[in-house]
Amino acid sequence: MYLSILDSHLPRILPMDATKVTTESIGPISTITDYKNIERFVKTYPHRAKDLPDLAFSVLLMECFVECACVDDGCPRSHERRWVTNIEFIIFHGKLHLIKEFRLIAESVYWKPLGLSVELKRLARHIGRSLPNVNRILFLGVGLLELGSGDKFVGNRDPKDTKRWIYILFPRVSDVRYFTKSVWGPSPGYITAPTDTNPLYNLTFSAYFSQLEHVQLHIPVSLDLSQFCVNLTSLSINLEYVRCHKKLPAIPVRRLKVLHIWQIDDIVPWDIFELSGRELLFDTLDELTLEFIVPITNQVPFPGVSFDIRFPVLSVLRVYNSTFVYGDIFTHFLDSALSELRIMDDQWEFVDIDWRILNSIQRLTVQHPTGETARAWYASVIIQSLFDQPSSMTEAYLIGHVPYMLPVNIAWHNLAKLQLFVTHADKDGIANMVAQLPVLEELAIECESMYLNDVGSSIYPDQRGTAEGLAIVVDEEDDSPISDTLKCFKVQTQREFDIYGFCDLVCRFPAVSVAVVISYYVESVENMLNWHYQGGRQISIQPYPEQ
Repeated sequence: MYLSILDSHLPRILPMDATKVTTESIGPISTITDYKNIERFVKTYPHRAKDLPDLAFSVLLMECFVECACVDDGCPRSHERRWVTNIEFIIFHGKLHLIKEFRLIAESVYWKPLGLSVELKRLARHIGRSLPNVNRILFLGVGLLELGSGDKFVGNRDPKDTKRWIYILFPRVSDVRYFTKSVWGPSPGYITAPTDTNPLYNLTFSAYFSQLEHVQLHIPVSLDLSQFCVNLTSLSINLEYVRCHKKLPAIPVRRLKVLHIWQIDDIVPWDIFELSGRELLFDTLDELTLEFIVPITNQVPFPGVSFDIRFPVLSVLRVYNSTFVYGDIFTHFLDSALSELRIMDDQWEFVDIDWRILNSIQRLTVQHPTGETARAWYASVIIQSLFDQPSSMTEAYLIGHVPYMLPVNIAWHNLAKLQLFVTHADKDGIANMVAQLPVLEELAIECESMYLNDVGSSIYPDQRGTAEGLAIVVDEEDDSPISDTLKCFKVQTQREFDIYGFCDLVCRFPAVSVAVVISYYVESVENMLNWHYQGGRQISIQPYPEQ
């Protein structure tokens, strides 16, 4: 019955390419439902099984399904947990040696005991040996971390037995982590750490701790340590958790490549890391994330401590609410060879950001941290100052739930890919921007409207005068190219869509082979462009995926 439930969620049409179906079915938080696409591909095209890449066998999945989670004694449906796995498929194809990750999945909190020890014992006997190539265990979903009462009653041995079988099966794990969100990202999902120690996660984490290279410290675990794991290369910590462990040993940094620090409500406590003399040297750190959550009364210069901190090889920097604690954190990183920058700030804070940080980066993401603006309106010059800063970046994403504005001038002349969420994007404003981007290949715009009349009601009310002052660059009588490089053009509107303006732009972008609009307008755009070109130009008009 559970397999039939899974089958009902599968797409009716499968790609015929083995690599394509695998990459679409195996991701950082994919589940058994996703994996059934691979199994169905082999059933449909058995002669193509040999074409499956190693990725198809890299994750051993074990997922919990419950037909009914109610507590009604009179309910006729089954209330038992059923654990479904892909091990039979992997064994049948002789690919046990390719498994790199064991992924336990329970998306919903349920009152019955997990019963995992019995399942793992059966799995161990079926396999007949340990799997030494497995280096990662992922607890996916809140159902494994926020256990129901059945897993908390005194005397329940299931977590201990489960941990024992996990260690027997996977003796060389160097990465134990959890994830609870529906979209993959650097944060595992908890903003406030749970108050209770989860027995299964705690026992598993503690059993592997001495050999871990990747560590998450977000939820309570029982640690009584004389030293931290010495081979640490990746660390994600919630400062709320760290404050509860006053005896936490100094964290080694000599091999650290990835560091995420969440829930910072004051100066970053850099003294939790091992110093080298009077210096904190992150000489191997490639990726740094800092999330500030509370503005302090008096900002301080970064890093706010008496010793020097250096990041000589840092390439990826993410900062949430950059001005809450430090006057301007980005000035500290001007000499770093950053390739990727992510800024999560309210637009009002842009005034205090040193945009010279954009000079050498290749990829930029800007997003509002909460979706709730600090003010009812903003001066458009605040946003324009961002676009005015010269940069060699090739990709830029200004996204999220709070719109930005279409730039009048843009100094990012190496952009190949640009994604924007803006208040309005009329055809002349779009053309004016694209004309300044000589190598742009992909443009995706989400906007509230494509008409100037709607500008005055936006959070940038002064933008109307600027927009109206633009030269009319899209003339129906002029077919000369505005861009010879743009290949993919996407526009999605929340209110008014200018179908004539959109088609005018496509005509001025002769290299466009893919145009994407909301589904309602696909047929109309196709008809209008076919009429214009009389079949002489092939353009694929596609709908935006349904949300």
